[in-house]
Amino acid sequence: MRPFHTCDCGFLLFVALNKIMAIRPPVFLIKPGVALVLMFHALRFETMAIAVPANVTEARRILEKVGGPEFAGAEFDSIKTALSREKGTWSELFPRSSPLNLSQPLAVLAWVALVEVLGVAAFMLMAAAVKTTAGHASSIVSRPSTFGSTLIDGGYAFSKTLGLLLVAFAAWWLGSVRVVQFTPLAIWCIVGVLCVAGAVVGRLNRNHILALLRERWQVFVAAEVVFLVALVFFLLIRSGNPDLWHPWKGGEAPMDFAYLNSVLKATWFPPQDPWFAGGAMNYYYFGYVLIGAPVKALGIDPSVAYNIALPTLLALVA
Repeated sequence: MRPFHTCDCGFLLFVALNKIMAIRPPVFLIKPGVALVLMFHALRFETMAIAVPANVTEARRILEKVGGPEFAGAEFDSIKTALSREKGTWSELFPRSSPLNLSQPLAVLAWVALVEVLGVAAFMLMAAAVKTTAGHASSIVSRPSTFGSTLIDGGYAFSKTLGLLLVAFAAWWLGSVRVVQFTPLAIWCIVGVLCVAGAVVGRLNRNHILALLRERWQVFVAAEVVFLVALVFFLLIRSGNPDLWHPWKGGEAPMDFAYLNSVLKATWFPPQDPWFAGGAMNYYYFGYVLIGAPVKALGIDPSVAYNIALPTLLALVA
């Protein structure tokens, strides 16, 4: 694919810097129809002057030729835009009067409670999936046991991550195929289905799970302590500087926050592009769905939830 500035589609090369230079706070020069931006290309910086084409139809034809026929699907039409906005305003989705938005410690407790519930439900499924024939030794524990499991804790250490992943994937997939909208009610329904499935599977495998808990309870306690200690530790770090903008380096947090907000406001997937009005997000955004699902379900202010989600991700891999 040719660089944009070599084709007649409205992009004009301003200057190319062929070596890495120190990044300074960006200065944006905006004139009617022209914006000055910084682009990355093959280990060098290119500063581009992007002009709005006078002939939109011709620009679309050129871009479709360069980017392929799928480019046409990368824009939101008026119907998709209306659907993406119909399920509540920002203040309705994240009301300031909500107890979780009036008390940040309460928001943390609600978040941890949801993660724990998802973890327990997912653990029931995972423990059943990794169990082996009763009476055989585990593949990890050398001594014989009254039950079998291919993981020393039956998968408990990974269960919270699996629970979040299952809920996020279900919400994303249903929203992507236009079956169920990405709403708080839909997310809670998915959580309910996961909990019911976990309860059913757990009851069917209750003897195995109870034996696992009795014999290896120390492992479960250790996994939970590591998660909670790491979560509190990283929450304290974030509370020391919760700002999403680095004082002099900027950082990627503002971009992350923009994509998270776009996912939170989405009704269907893909969400709208926060940097391109009327366009669909052309980015790997599922990670924002993974975090956005519990945020949207609980209705926590995203500026607070962002600083809870980051420590949670770090605690999950601790």
